[in-house]
Amino acid sequence: MQNGKVCSCCGKKLADSAFYKSFNPKHKDKLTPMCKKCCVKQSLDNSGENIDIERFKNTLFFNDKPYRTELHRACMAQAEKKYSDEGGKTKAETIVGLYFGKLSSLHQYKGMTWEDSTLENKANMAIQYVKNDCEDVFEQYYNAYPAQVLKVMRALYDLLQSIYHLTDQQQKNLLAAYVGDRIIGETFIADNMLCEHDDCWQFANHELLQLKQLRSVDDSIFAESYADLYDVREGTWPWTT
Repeated sequence: MQNGKVCSCCGKKLADSAFYKSFNPKHKDKLTPMCKKCCVKQSLDNSGENIDIERFKNTLFFNDKPYRTELHRACMAQAEKKYSDEGGKTKAETIVGLYFGKLSSLHQYKGMTWEDSTLENKANMAIQYVKNDCEDVFEQYYNAYPAQVLKVMRALYDLLQSIYHLTDQQQKNLLAAYVGDRIIGETFIADNMLCEHDDCWQFANHELLQLKQLRSVDDSIFAESYADLYDVREGTWPWTT
């Protein structure tokens, strides 16, 4: 194990990659006190199927991270776009992972602490997954990414759409999610966040595989390579494994 630290929640000594990056000045090792798995687990309800908003806020408080309404909403929308056909557990776990990842990768959130939270009238909020059509998917990123990132997302989407000529809304959604993960992944690699980049790359390949299947493209070589590369198993996702 290279370096490594003890999780303040489960008490296990884990590799640095098991923790989220943190730019909080209180975190001298630039890692969150709680490991990724504990951050996810402590944010879910007793069934493990949905986010418990108060538990999620407590997890953020414990890690001295902000609860930002606009970022939470963007992560919910992104998870819904990616896994519209999956159960609540997958979406809930993905939301937590996306949220912590964005806190450390987006410049406007990097220096924020719990004191920068937006908590008005959110105490008893019930999580509802936001469903928008494909043309609105990039709108969900407006408060989370700089204008130049959104411009690149839209440009790549338009380029690929000119090639695929997609008319089915579900296929458009997958293409938009694929584009989003590719561009977000590039921002992670630019910040030398290799684990987060790999997560985005896995998401993007998963979405591309789904898009190929929906378009009845028999690309077994791509599917087999994808499975071998990421050791795909049902019920496992990159934010929690």
